[in-house]
Amino acid sequence: MKQKLILLTVLLAALSAFSSEYYVDASRPDDSGAATNWATAKQTIQAAVDVATDGDTVLVTNGVYDIGGAIAPEYLPGWGNMLTNRVCVTNAITVHSVNGADVTVIQGASDHGTNGPTAVRCVYLLSGAAMEGFTLQGGHTHAKDGWYYDKMGGGALIFTNSTLTKCILRGNTAEYSGGGACCLGGGTLNNCTLIGNTTAGEGGGAICWGSGMLSNCSIAENAATVGGGVILLNGGMLRNCRLTGNIATTGGGTFSSGGVLDSCTLTGNTAMYGNGLYLTNTVVNNSIIWGDDIIIAAGSTNVVFRYTCSSSLQFGKGNICADPLFVDSVNSNFQLQAGSPCINAGHNSYVSSESDLEGNPRVVGGVVDMGAYENQTAGTDADNDGMDDLWELNQFGGRHFAAPDTICLNGVNTIREAYIAGLDPNDAAAFFEMDGDCTAEKSVLWWNATSGRVYSVYFSTNLMNGFQPLETNIPWTAGAFTDSVHNAQRQLFYKVDVQLAP
Repeated sequence: MKQKLILLTVLLAALSAFSSEYYVDASRPDDSGAATNWATAKQTIQAAVDVATDGDTVLVTNGVYDIGGAIAPEYLPGWGNMLTNRVCVTNAITVHSVNGADVTVIQGASDHGTNGPTAVRCVYLLSGAAMEGFTLQGGHTHAKDGWYYDKMGGGALIFTNSTLTKCILRGNTAEYSGGGACCLGGGTLNNCTLIGNTTAGEGGGAICWGSGMLSNCSIAENAATVGGGVILLNGGMLRNCRLTGNIATTGGGTFSSGGVLDSCTLTGNTAMYGNGLYLTNTVVNNSIIWGDDIIIAAGSTNVVFRYTCSSSLQFGKGNICADPLFVDSVNSNFQLQAGSPCINAGHNSYVSSESDLEGNPRVVGGVVDMGAYENQTAGTDADNDGMDDLWELNQFGGRHFAAPDTICLNGVNTIREAYIAGLDPNDAAAFFEMDGDCTAEKSVLWWNATSGRVYSVYFSTNLMNGFQPLETNIPWTAGAFTDSVHNAQRQLFYKVDVQLAP
């Protein structure tokens, strides 16, 4: 009997560890169902969220969800929240649409067309909550009479460890900051589109504060007074993002103070001060800011640009000022044409994701591209000068810095010839050399072989008659050749040719 009780206890513990699924369907008449299957689905998302516990999943089918909601609990004692959220998630559950953002809409509400006491934000996420596959539209915040957080994030307010993925945020407004979204202390947007969001304050598309981040997001046609697309504060980050057509008084694309931009593309943004970027204490890596100017705030000494292409940037390690050759910027295709100087021109040390904005592999050809898109057909010689871009970087500090026909320091070979031969072009004593040991029976030849090359040996008995091929396509691993055929000749001349392996 005792053994059976122990087994029963273990079984109950195992069952309690399983997560549950709850179902939501906007066509249901009300929220009276248990939500344990589609036949008993809730009508509102909030009603299903309220019965879910950590680890559970709320599945939402097609529809416009414009009723229901909840006021978020106080984030800190005494801070008081009064704004209604159409969906308010405060525990570690996942809210997932069945068929994606195009057919599943969370609709906020305005106060007679603007922010105010009766406005409704679309989404509030806290404590590891996750939401995927929704359109968040028409969300608003309180106005001047609201509490601090009640005036931020018209589309979404996202706190530490919470994520919003594969969502469209459009037509949302906020009184204070983050018209589309507000990411605080680690809140993250992944693979989202932010379009047509506004705020009278900071961050038309979004604000990222602390370790808040937008990753693989498209941010377009948003507006604010400061940071039309995004504002980054105290560690906020943009990664693999595209910012176009955003408008502000200061920082049309991005206003950043203490933020980081990795592998971003900014073009076609508008501002009175800093069309593309207005910066202080910011790091920009592997990015393209083209046609948009950059303003560094007066007195700021901690702004760093590395491996970035810009029409207004003339300093910094690995930076270039050359047309990035977008495929079709008129029709908003900002991928890179073959031959773009931005291909293989970034630095792999600053790559922090496995995919680009399109979801394609982030590094192709051995070296990351500048900007939000990775050219998927590029080899390792983007400028077609006959030399590997990474070799150029190691030897000359830039992937397109070597002049191929210039004589290298040994005074004999061009830089391209030095690359093919596997020589250090900056070493005056570096030569491609052959040595040998000839006896009456055979001649043994050897040379300084380099990986990725093939070699051919030629011979002649009379230099006036030229050379004849003896052996071709010798792999670099051999590094030597034995001629046991022409040992009877009294006078022999040998030549070794080196080529890049096919």
